[in-house]
Amino acid sequence: MSDAAFEERLERRMRNAEALVRETIQHARTEEEKRLAIWAKGRREEEERRLAEWVAERRAEIEKTMEIEHHTDMDSLKTEIERMLGEWQTSFEQRFRSELAAAMKSVAQHEMAAREPRSDARAAITIAPSARDVGRILRDVLADVAETASFALALHHESRDEVVYRYRVASEDAVGAALRRDALNDGPESAVAHMDDWARGQRVVRIGDRNVTVHTAQYAIRDGETTIGVVSLQTASEPLSDDVLARFASLVETASARLAELRTGRSFRR
Repeated sequence: MSDAAFEERLERRMRNAEALVRETIQHARTEEEKRLAIWAKGRREEEERRLAEWVAERRAEIEKTMEIEHHTDMDSLKTEIERMLGEWQTSFEQRFRSELAAAMKSVAQHEMAAREPRSDARAAITIAPSARDVGRILRDVLADVAETASFALALHHESRDEVVYRYRVASEDAVGAALRRDALNDGPESAVAHMDDWARGQRVVRIGDRNVTVHTAQYAIRDGETTIGVVSLQTASEPLSDDVLARFASLVETASARLAELRTGRSFRR
């Protein structure tokens, strides 16, 4: 083989070898790029996963912290409310006990006064200068223990079937105005004049556009065995209690002797 042919053959082999090397390098580079792409993708996914886990952990920690703070705030608020309620209850109980004691004392004093008509009233009756004054005293004592719509004290004539004097007052309202116009059956021949206890009755009175039940209680005023008059009490809606009537009857009996004296002396008005 000539030198020229050998050199040409060698050069061709060298070119083929270089081409093979370049192809091998390119293939290796391509494979490396693929591996790098796969690795980079895996790393990115791994980092994204780790980042997501970190974010989730941080969020959980923050939410837990907020929950603890919320619970702490709620517990503090609950404690404060309980403290305030405790102080209010203590203050209320102290004030209630104080007010209750004062109210019970007032009620006891009122009941004591109500059970026994005022001693000054009894004394005033014995020196009253007229039947009208006795009527006023009786009315005032009754007003201390009960509310009435009308009060009347009638004194009978010694020998005739008539009322010689009547002291009557009524409340300053529509019921009182209606009762002032009504006649009272309290003369010597009335049923109550011959009774030993209270005579009671009720009737409906038309007041404007409404009906009102008026309760009447009457009691004979006696000097010994002689009836000298009648006291009449009227209330709206509710009748007077038995206890009030019993106490008032006791006072009327105390006043009967003085009323008999005033009737005899014709001292009806001052």
